[in-house]
Amino acid sequence: MALVKYKNPVEYSFIIWMSHYPETNHPTDDGNFYFFVKNVCLYNAKQWQDTNFFKNKIIKIIPNFNSNKLKTIISLYKCLLDFYKARHLPGSWFLDPDVEAQDGYYIERGVKNGKLYEKEKLKEEYFKK
Repeated sequence: MALVKYKNPVEYSFIIWMSHYPETNHPTDDGNFYFFVKNVCLYNAKQWQDTNFFKNKIIKIIPNFNSNKLKTIISLYKCLLDFYKARHLPGSWFLDPDVEAQDGYYIERGVKNGKLYEKEKLKEEYFKK
């Protein structure tokens, strides 16, 4: 087993995707594409987030890339980048500057019977679980 270091992981994953005939509609094409997009997001590759840059890189490698497929890929690419940037709940403990709790208490937020709830609880109760 060897330790592997990837230089330019975004470019590397792009070339992997492009070198496996991305126009064939094979399920592996999607996996390679997602591998590439995930690297764009993980490494916050600003240059690659520009769809014109992305499109030009594709056309540079495959000049006659199917134009309908290219439009579809670019549209999906934009959606995936937006999806990755979407807000999520941070870890189980996080600070909300707009909410106050008494000393020794925390605010529990959740769902019960399909309805959102929020209640103040003793911090000691949190650590019992």
